[in-house]
Amino acid sequence: YLTPIDEVMRGLDDVVHAGKVIAIPGCKTPLTEAADLVIPGLTFAEKDGIVVNFEGQAGIVRVDGTLELIPPLPGEMSSCVVKVSDSGIALVASTDPDFVTSVYVFDRGRRRPFPVLNVVVNDINDHAELAGIQFDDPNRAYRFDARRQTTTFLEPVAPDPQSWGFAINRQGEVLGTSFDFDGTVQRIGKWNKKNQFETSIIGG
Repeated sequence: YLTPIDEVMRGLDDVVHAGKVIAIPGCKTPLTEAADLVIPGLTFAEKDGIVVNFEGQAGIVRVDGTLELIPPLPGEMSSCVVKVSDSGIALVASTDPDFVTSVYVFDRGRRRPFPVLNVVVNDINDHAELAGIQFDDPNRAYRFDARRQTTTFLEPVAPDPQSWGFAINRQGEVLGTSFDFDGTVQRIGKWNKKNQFETSIIGG
């Protein structure tokens, strides 16, 4: 049985000998080594303002057009920016040669740990605050302040058992929902800085 990469490698010689080869990859591959012309492509994690070079090193393109490469961690094989704020504060995933991934916040040249487990990060603001969902039972919205290294779990409105966080604004307010999986009630609103949920819409 040939894996997809084995099939590509087996066909690489035929491709290279057929004529000129132009590669548009998201990272360095055997094809880029053999190509006559390499045009940088985008990976799944990229959007405007985020780049990953051919060595697998993440970077941020600033408003003035300058490129800030994020220094690799010791032993890092590759990295990518997972989320980035308007001012370029980034959540970075770094992978080592054993394919162990560590995640941190890159905040104006400084690495800040991201110790929150079993979560999805949905947003990051210009104050290095992140929001998302922790998938414990019950689910909880959270706000993580990377500069203070504090995590706040945001409670749903009683009697709702679940809460999810989707975005965070510059004031640190978390947009989200308080709900029950049975669909009887869903409250959409925000948790203010005092961690109180302010309902904007009720559905069900």
